[in-house]
Amino acid sequence: MEREFNRLTLQGVYQMLYEIGKGNFGFQIIRTGFRDELEALIAVFNVNAKRLNRSRQQFLWANRYNEVVVISTLTFLIDENLQILDYKCDGDVFGDIKQQNSLKGKSFGNLLTPSSNLEFRKNIRNLLSTGENFINLQLAYEFYKVLELKLDTVVAKVTHDGHSRFTIHSSLLDSQKDKFFNLKENESINKISIWDQQLFLNIEEYILDHINEPSKKNYELARMFNTNEHKIKTGFKKVVGLTPKQYHKKHRIIQCKILVENTEYSLHQIAIKMGFKSYPKFSRYFKKEVKMTPKSYRERSKTHNV
Repeated sequence: MEREFNRLTLQGVYQMLYEIGKGNFGFQIIRTGFRDELEALIAVFNVNAKRLNRSRQQFLWANRYNEVVVISTLTFLIDENLQILDYKCDGDVFGDIKQQNSLKGKSFGNLLTPSSNLEFRKNIRNLLSTGENFINLQLAYEFYKVLELKLDTVVAKVTHDGHSRFTIHSSLLDSQKDKFFNLKENESINKISIWDQQLFLNIEEYILDHINEPSKKNYELARMFNTNEHKIKTGFKKVVGLTPKQYHKKHRIIQCKILVENTEYSLHQIAIKMGFKSYPKFSRYFKKEVKMTPKSYRERSKTHNV
């Protein structure tokens, strides 16, 4: 399927870059039904934004004694018809909602992406039909035409005089350290030095830049980055959560899945692009990690996108 290539096509990418530049990693570019290289780029963009968001939240938690952490929140009160009765926004990232005309009386679902709205309505029906009083889920808000912001959310049911009301509380972890300058560090925390943090960041970037090559051994990475194997073996996992080999395998298969699912490249072309010497080797690797062959995975993705 071909698409007209114009500025609107790239609007989501431009807006995404702007939000990432501001430190808002929770946004995702809304996917389309196209299967071209731009769609593959968008898929890669979304995957890496998720990775940045997870890494950032892990960093904020690990350094919670030395960072000023702010939780930006969205809170709504809605009725049984899912109409907004009242709402409150707290946080700069929600500035666009604050600037809108009153949302009271409008459908809450209009703030969500179509797929998230369907999932939300399904969960509301479950709340009404069961004895549960609250649920945890992730809602994808559609504040812009081309971006979605996925937020961890708690929906609670309150019943009074035979009528049900729902409170919806969505939150986003944010950091405002630039507003504070004289924070006292807690010396009791065993922290990794800033130099080693930069070292592991450089190794992580190297792995991602060479994801279509076989993974390097720890001693090879140690030689390349002028350090020792033990530091890489222990420190990299402490910071990133995976060993270099595990990290390489995880992101290599992510890239393979993106190309299989979102492009019209032949499976043989994808195998070559991702550094495999032959398609059979690629197919065995893919099946071991994904539990299905590349061909089956592509056929399934086409079915789901119909």
